[in-house]
Amino acid sequence: MRAGRRLPRRGHARRARAGGGPGRPGLARRPRRDPGRAAPPGENTEAGRAGRPSPVPVLPADRRRHVVVAGVRPALRLGDTADARPAPRRRPGRRARHRPRPGAGPGQGPGRRGPVAAARPRPARLRRHLRPGAAPRRPARRRDPTGGTVAAPLNIETPADAAALCRDVLDEAGKAVVGKREALELVLTGILASGHVLLEDLPGLGKTLLARTFAAVLGLDFARVQFTPDMLPADLTGAAVYDPRTSEVVFRPGPVFTQLLLADEINRTPPKTQAALLEAMEEQQVSADGESRPLPRPFIVLATDNPIEYEGTYPLPEAQLDRFALRMRLGYLSAELEGEMIGRRLSRGAAPPELRALAGPREVLAMRDCVEKVHVDEGIVRYAVAVSAATRAHAKITVGASSRATLGVVQLARARALLADRDYVLPEDVKAVAVPALAHRLVLQPEMWVRQVTGEDLVAEVLDEVPVPRGIAAPNGSTAANGSTAANGSTAANGSTAAGRAT
Repeated sequence: MRAGRRLPRRGHARRARAGGGPGRPGLARRPRRDPGRAAPPGENTEAGRAGRPSPVPVLPADRRRHVVVAGVRPALRLGDTADARPAPRRRPGRRARHRPRPGAGPGQGPGRRGPVAAARPRPARLRRHLRPGAAPRRPARRRDPTGGTVAAPLNIETPADAAALCRDVLDEAGKAVVGKREALELVLTGILASGHVLLEDLPGLGKTLLARTFAAVLGLDFARVQFTPDMLPADLTGAAVYDPRTSEVVFRPGPVFTQLLLADEINRTPPKTQAALLEAMEEQQVSADGESRPLPRPFIVLATDNPIEYEGTYPLPEAQLDRFALRMRLGYLSAELEGEMIGRRLSRGAAPPELRALAGPREVLAMRDCVEKVHVDEGIVRYAVAVSAATRAHAKITVGASSRATLGVVQLARARALLADRDYVLPEDVKAVAVPALAHRLVLQPEMWVRQVTGEDLVAEVLDEVPVPRGIAAPNGSTAANGSTAANGSTAANGSTAAGRAT
C-alpha cells in the first residue's frame, strides 16, 4: 500500500456497489447537497416526497400509530394537534389517578372535593349504633402475647376487685411454675408496689420461666436481654443510626423499651452497662442522643443474678441494688413437688404450658392505683421507720437501710394487704416484706462474711428487737388488739381478719 493514499470509507464503497454498473440493478446514488443552498420547493412536503421512490412505504396520516414505551406520552410532531397524541398506556397493577366526577369541582355543585363541597350522608350500616333501640356494639378484643385473645378491659376500681384479679393471676401462673406459690405472691407484690425484683438463685430453678409466665398472664410486652462482658450501654438503651432510605439519622430503641424486661445474669456485664438501667428503673425514661424518651407503662425489671461462678462477674453496686424493691430466692423443690413437675411435663408433651392473658397494661396500672387506696395507720408508719433506724444503728451493719428502703417497705406492705383482700395494713405485713426488701440494701461489716452472717439474718434480728405497735386505729375509728386492724369495728388477734368481716 502506498504511503499517503486514503482508503474509501466502508459506507461509500457500499453505496458505490449498490449503485452498480451497467447491467447491475441497484439504487441510484443520491448526490450531496450543499448545506448553504436552499432546498428545492416541495422537497420537504408530501407532494415532493411522493414523486421519488422510497424504500420505506409512507402511510397516510389517518393510519399512523405512535409507539408508547413505559407509559411515556410521545412528543407532538410538527403539524399535529393535542388530540392526535394518544393516551399513555398504564402499567399493569398500577391504580389510575383519581378523576373528579362531574359536579365535584369548585363552584360546580355538591361533591367530594372543592370549597363548596357538601357533606354526604352516612350509609345506614354505619349509622346503626346511632339509631334508637339499636343493639350495643360488641366489646373490642385485644391480642394477647401468647397468641390468643383477651376479653374487653376489666373494670377495676376497688381493692376487692384487684384482689380477685390477683388470685386469678396467681392460679394461672401456678400452671407453669410448680410449687412456688409464695415466690409468685412475692413477685406480684413487687409489681403492684411499682417496684423491680432481683431473683438471685442457682441456675435451673425457674427464674426465666417465672418472668415469662408473668409477662404472658399479665398481658405485657416481654423482652429478654442476656448480659455479657462485651455488652455496651447503647446495646441496651438504643442508639442513633443512619437510615439510607430517608438519608437521616434516626434513633433505634433498644430492648429496654418494653413493659417487662428480663435482665438475665445482670452481674455478667461491666458496671457502665449496669448503670444504664439506673435512670430507666427510677425515672421510667432513657436519655440518649441528647433527648429523654419515656418508657412504656408499666415498666418492670425482673433481673436474675447467679450467686456462683464469680470469675468474670461484676457484683452489682449498692446504688443499683437500692433500685430493686426486693430480692428473693426460689430454692429447690421438695421431692413431691419435683415429681409433680415431671408428671406435668410428661402429660403435656413437648408443647409449652398454655397460659391465658388475664389482664393487660391498663389492668396492671389500675391495680397499682388500688394499692394507693389501702389504708396505712400512723402506728404502721412509725413501726416501719423504727425498723429502718435499727438497721442504721446496728453494730454489725456498716450502711443501713435508706429512706427509699423505708418507703419501699410501706408500699410492699400495702400491696401484700391487697393480696390478702384487705384495705388496711397490719404489722405482720411489714414483717413479711421487711426481709426481702431490706436485706440486699445493707452493707455488713467485713468479718460478717467470715462468720457466714447474711443480711437476712440481721434483718430478722432487728425485727425481733423492735416492738410491734398495738391499738392501731382502723379506717372507721375502731381499734384492734395485738397490732391488728379491723375495718368494721370488731377486734382480731395475731394479725388475723376481723370475725365480723370474715362472716
